[in-house]
Amino acid sequence: MKIRAILVASLLFLASCGGGGGGGGDDGVITGLNGTWRGNLEDAVGTMHNITLTISGNTITSALVDGVDSGLTGSIAQGSANVFEVRLGDARAGFIVDDARQHLTFVHEDFTVGVLQKNAGALPPFVQADIAGSGSGIVVTSDFVTFQEFSGSVTCDTTGACNGTDGNVGNFTATLTYTDLGRWTGTSNFAGGSSEVSVFLSADKQFAGSWACDFVNGGFPHACSFTAWSF
Repeated sequence: MKIRAILVASLLFLASCGGGGGGGGDDGVITGLNGTWRGNLEDAVGTMHNITLTISGNTITSALVDGVDSGLTGSIAQGSANVFEVRLGDARAGFIVDDARQHLTFVHEDFTVGVLQKNAGALPPFVQADIAGSGSGIVVTSDFVTFQEFSGSVTCDTTGACNGTDGNVGNFTATLTYTDLGRWTGTSNFAGGSSEVSVFLSADKQFAGSWACDFVNGGFPHACSFTAWSF
């Protein structure tokens, strides 16, 4: 069963490849994120939702959940080429963005996680076999004191059997089952441990974001990783 915890620490996600980071984000003008971002979101109790964020420069001008305006606005600061610090209302969050700045993984400090695509339409139907493919990209870990960013890759077949590697845990295998609204859940095994996993596909099915947490050995956030993979 998914275990959730609300943080009071800052999710700054400042990283350099393979190294630690910390401190405030770059307040310079951000380019490439302007637009309306739509996707799926797993909330703090594991329920899936549709989410829409509208971004203009360094500002989130609106946030809709299941089509209802949350009333929240926010700010964005760049931490690295692909990782951004987000302030949404009074809470902190992070974006892990692909190189083309067309997709992102959203991570909120209350352990809400999802995937959004820029200027996407409504989410399409998904089936189990949609998880099949090979992807590569970024893995981010954080203890909210230091932050690290690694490269990673994964290959899954139509049954949800996956294998891959990342700079955090090394080689891993996973078994994933489709649930709803573009989410697959399961377990991942690696040398020395295992993690509970949720994986989310974008509307065009060309990008996957995920969280993986070892709830036996530390849980959220100390034993978790968050990914942004392009397929």
